[in-house]
Amino acid sequence: FFDLDVSCGANAKMLMKKSSRDFRFVFQDQHATLPMSEPCLEPSMLLDKAKEILGMLQAFDLRHLKDGPLDMTLLMELQMHMHTGRRMIETLLSRIQCLMDAFISPSAHQPAPQLGAWRVHLLGQLPPSMEIQTANTQLEAALAMRFRYVWWPDTEKCCGHTYPCGLDFRPPSLAQFVQDLTELHRTVNKAAVADISYHRLELLENAFHLWSVLNHRHEEGAVPVHLVKAMPRVDNAVRLSYAFSVDHLQYFIRSKVLACPDDIVAESGETLKGMFRRLRLDPMALTKQQMGVFEELELLQLYHASLQRPTESTALSHQAELGDADRIETVSSSGSDSEEEEKQESRHGTKESSYNVPEKLVRVMSCAPQFWTYSASQLGQTSGMDVRKVFMGRNNYVQGKYLGEMTRQLFDKLEREHDFCEIRVDIGGADRAEWARLAEWARAHRLQSPNIRWCVQVRALYRKHCSEGRVSSFQELLDNIFIPMMEATVDPAQQPDLADFLPRVGSFTLMGNEDGGDLVGHPLATTAAEDWQSPQCPPYSYYLYHLYSRLTVINVARRERGHPAILFRPDAGAVMEADSLLACFLVANHVQGGHRLRKSPALEYLYYLTQIGICVSNKTLRPNATKSNPFWSYFRRGLNVSLCTLNPLRTHAMPDRLTEERLYAATVGALSRVDLLELASNAVRQSTFCTDLWDQCLLTPSGSAGQPTEGPLQGRRAFRAAVLAGEHQSVCHRGRPEPHTDVCPAPRDTPSEFVRMQLTGCAYRHPLGRQASELVYAACALREKYFPKQWPTLSLDLLQPCEVHGVHTVRAKDGTPAVLPPVSYQNYMSDYQQVVAASRTPSLDSYANERLQLLELKFKVHSGVNENVEGVDSDFYECHKVDNHIHAAAAMTAQALLDFVKEKTANHGDDVVHHDPVKGPRTLRELLTDLGVDWANSTVGALKTLADASAFCRFDVFNRNYNLFGHPELRRVFMKTSNKMRGSYFAELLQTVLRAAEGPHRCLLEMRLSIYGRSPSEWGELADWYCENPALRSPSNMWLIQVPRLYAVLRRGGHIRDFSQLLANIFAPLWAVTLDPASYPNLDRLLADIVGFDSVDDESTYDTPLPDLEPASWDVEDNPPYAYWMYYMWANIHTLNHVRHLQGKSTFEFRPHCGEAGSVDHLSSCFLVADKINHGIMLRKSAPLQYLYLVRQIGISVAPLSNNALFLPLHKNPFPQLFRRGLNVTLSTDDPLQFHLTQTPLLEEYGLACRMWGLSWTDMCEIARNSVLQSGFSHARKAEMLGSNYHCGTSRGNDSSKSRLSGCRIDYRYETMEKECETLTDHLPRGLLMSNVFNDRQGSDS
Repeated sequence: FFDLDVSCGANAKMLMKKSSRDFRFVFQDQHATLPMSEPCLEPSMLLDKAKEILGMLQAFDLRHLKDGPLDMTLLMELQMHMHTGRRMIETLLSRIQCLMDAFISPSAHQPAPQLGAWRVHLLGQLPPSMEIQTANTQLEAALAMRFRYVWWPDTEKCCGHTYPCGLDFRPPSLAQFVQDLTELHRTVNKAAVADISYHRLELLENAFHLWSVLNHRHEEGAVPVHLVKAMPRVDNAVRLSYAFSVDHLQYFIRSKVLACPDDIVAESGETLKGMFRRLRLDPMALTKQQMGVFEELELLQLYHASLQRPTESTALSHQAELGDADRIETVSSSGSDSEEEEKQESRHGTKESSYNVPEKLVRVMSCAPQFWTYSASQLGQTSGMDVRKVFMGRNNYVQGKYLGEMTRQLFDKLEREHDFCEIRVDIGGADRAEWARLAEWARAHRLQSPNIRWCVQVRALYRKHCSEGRVSSFQELLDNIFIPMMEATVDPAQQPDLADFLPRVGSFTLMGNEDGGDLVGHPLATTAAEDWQSPQCPPYSYYLYHLYSRLTVINVARRERGHPAILFRPDAGAVMEADSLLACFLVANHVQGGHRLRKSPALEYLYYLTQIGICVSNKTLRPNATKSNPFWSYFRRGLNVSLCTLNPLRTHAMPDRLTEERLYAATVGALSRVDLLELASNAVRQSTFCTDLWDQCLLTPSGSAGQPTEGPLQGRRAFRAAVLAGEHQSVCHRGRPEPHTDVCPAPRDTPSEFVRMQLTGCAYRHPLGRQASELVYAACALREKYFPKQWPTLSLDLLQPCEVHGVHTVRAKDGTPAVLPPVSYQNYMSDYQQVVAASRTPSLDSYANERLQLLELKFKVHSGVNENVEGVDSDFYECHKVDNHIHAAAAMTAQALLDFVKEKTANHGDDVVHHDPVKGPRTLRELLTDLGVDWANSTVGALKTLADASAFCRFDVFNRNYNLFGHPELRRVFMKTSNKMRGSYFAELLQTVLRAAEGPHRCLLEMRLSIYGRSPSEWGELADWYCENPALRSPSNMWLIQVPRLYAVLRRGGHIRDFSQLLANIFAPLWAVTLDPASYPNLDRLLADIVGFDSVDDESTYDTPLPDLEPASWDVEDNPPYAYWMYYMWANIHTLNHVRHLQGKSTFEFRPHCGEAGSVDHLSSCFLVADKINHGIMLRKSAPLQYLYLVRQIGISVAPLSNNALFLPLHKNPFPQLFRRGLNVTLSTDDPLQFHLTQTPLLEEYGLACRMWGLSWTDMCEIARNSVLQSGFSHARKAEMLGSNYHCGTSRGNDSSKSRLSGCRIDYRYETMEKECETLTDHLPRGLLMSNVFNDRQGSDS
């Protein structure tokens, strides 16, 4: 392949001329015409050949070689070379394709018309509170401070302020700087400012996520891969001593030893070859592992652990916390390229070697020769300092010859690859001749390139220079740095080399120990530089101010002579939580690092408003990059962040280090191509290169009429600019302005006033929207069959109970079944398979994921902008809360149960509670004695009912915890309705639970009692027990019946013969008492207080495929599949409800346990047949089912503490995500006896959710309202708790004095669901309306 890396301007035109044997590329530019001719293949054949080679490289897999004869060194080298080859061929492919497109069609380079991006408008304006106005005033004052400091050569306006730009500008005094820094410190640490800034940053991040979800297809389509590769690549920060790749360094050492072995490299006359012989090293056999230049993770962690020094090593301990190995260098001054810094490094190494180093670290370090390893030198092993000084130093015996040659090679490589770099070079301030030596060195090695800008790195080494007698005051150090610069600026003839070098200097940076103390409150804070003669190191902010003030004076002088200004870009916020970031906010143009900015929301928000550039190297923070690195959060919030490599020799493995940095950021942070393009654009904006590079960064080629067409970043930049302008107006005008001029009145049915979101843009449809919407519509239509809107009428005379295919019903006069479920089992099987298939369809999965993310982000934005409005009416303590899922046998807490056992044993110990086959009747006290229970001294731990780690994923352990003190006999005594005491103890326990529910906490219950299906007499025993204890009827509780799925246990125990008998034992007594209440009045009375049925047991057990068998044919000992249980429970409940409804009696809901564990398909069956479900946490694994539950608003009662103990840790619980996306979820306790530690279990659940997931009071009030709506309490009771029109879906039905929930939140949910319904309907064929099968909750309530 011939090289196509030819430079041509943005307006270059290409002509291709073909001939029979060769073709010619002619690049015509306004400056020059560069012809190039090369025999080659036809263009199409060339492209095919390149694709073939690229495919071979991509298909080659190194993993199969890891156990082969190749060592890891060769594997690593091969992998790097393969990556380089792939990148070269990919670049060649893109360029050839562009050339071919231009040859085939002259207008092919013009982008096709693109759809307009979606935009988010916040409509409506709310008056800001006094707190917000005060915070805005303080933020605006902080901005005004910065605008007094930052001098800019051109007039720029920001937030109503103008940057100073006149040539008569003078920097503020040191006293003024300290005063401003003190005031800024007070501002950013005020609680109100920090709180408001934090919420605004969260809102910015959520707004970006929302915008990305809406526009990701539009953006990705506008940015092909070759366009990302064509983006100007700028590395904003790389240190000269570390700017080379390992391959480059390795090759250079070998080549020099081969070519120039007799070069004298020391004053003693030692040659290069002799130096390696003295060190007993073979330079021709050096490997990367021997050189030790990689900072292995284990080595880093051991090194950080070894640096546990008191007081003066505080910075290092913080570096260890950050995992920032590179920052260690700021203390030890390793890698310096000046003579005095080498001495300082040796002194640090000697000092540090006296500390205890872990033995494992010594073993690791001993594997690498000590002549090169930087980490070894930092640990005091400096025997090879001579080699470092020879190859990496400027002030050595060879006058920096080797470093200059390597740097020139680096420049050539950057020019060939069209990359740009800003390289840091050291100036220490020890003497004024440093500048002359640097300029002479650069001139001697021709270190000039349009692709390079120098960044002068000033090290904070005043204490070192002062102790060595090089400077007598801080003023002398400043003079050594800046007087040569001023002399070369004013009189270039006096220092021609420096005058030639300075135009290529783009920025200044300060690097050093940020833990020198805060300038605010320092006793020498206002001491002039000439008076600072103490050997004490000045605070970092003191350094910053004096460098800024001198650099500003020089910039004014340079501007007078037409030279560009030099930017100030210090290192700050990478190590310590000092005031360096505060000082940089006042005086810096950009900063390097900034990781600690996340500790101060107010300061982070100020950096966002001023768009101060933040340059970050994520590879430097490799050990903790995914844990504490805030880079990705900064980017999403809109801060001006860019990527750099900083120390590629130590932290990067690939030859193309900037690509490695970007790939790492994209992989860890899940960045898109447009995100990478924006980061590259930020790097160009932060750089000091000419404006031509900025124009290339815009990527807006001209159209046929000479007008710029829409670039791929135009929509992203417009979004960023609009949001930033809105924040500026918000701060400067004391409130959030209305960014859209249109008036957005509240919809007719939603009268509450709040800031609403409006999405505008193109009429863009999801590419899979129609197929996905049809699947959603079909699934919802299937559910409609199981819940008909009307009950068919029939005559109730002379009806006789009967059973048809496992479904209990009644027979009419002619002997035919009068009532049958609307869906047969065979049709149910088909419907179930259809829902399962839909839930696994990729199109629905993609569509549902996108819609759910969009809904979640919309909620976050809504909460952020309407927080003050929503919080006005919220009062969680005064709202009613219903525990929708609590088992009666575990409704009491462990402490309450223990107190009850002790009280009964002490006062009623002679009650006969048990019959022993050997000893006969036993009293309570005798039974406890027989079991070895010391009841008087027992503790909650001895009770053995609290679930611990042993219960996780162990349902058998969970069931065993119901045995008091580990004995099932005591469970029968205290927690059963049928025993020797006729369940009196259990009734008394439940009465204590009911009395607590009637207390001031407004926590209501829906407790479950068990019916196993063992025999038909169970119902009678339960009804008798219930009626014998009238105190069990409470206005604070509604009862449900839970049916454990214990068919296998009952079948093996001989209680039943098949599944139909179990169903008969459960439902036949209910039909009998429904048709003839006088036959069993106690059961009739019990049924009047029952609101639903539950199906419980372990879902994690294996499910057999759904059988085509009637219940009478299921006579094996295995449990039927879950979906089989669900259908026959629903079918029997449905037919029973039909008749009871016609009789005017209460009906029952079906609310099974579903989605706690096991197969996600359980949720598919319950989507068809369940009114509501309990748990539902498996929805996290299926976006389609989650979306279906959202659309139908099926109630989900989640018990996070129960899930945490049994199946899912709290941090993985999907409850907060389900809630924010709009699913009808609520919180419940499940089993307080096992999972709760306080005497108010439901409040414990809410409190945990509030703290764990950051729920607001409005959120908790909404969840509480959901629990009331999901409950089985009567219409009158719900009206008492929520308001008489609670069934209305909008705020018109909300009585905030009762629900304690703002109408704003109710209207938001209503409007969001209506909009979602419209979106689905838009994708459907004409005539299908999603509203016909939409929203169970609103349909049932209305």
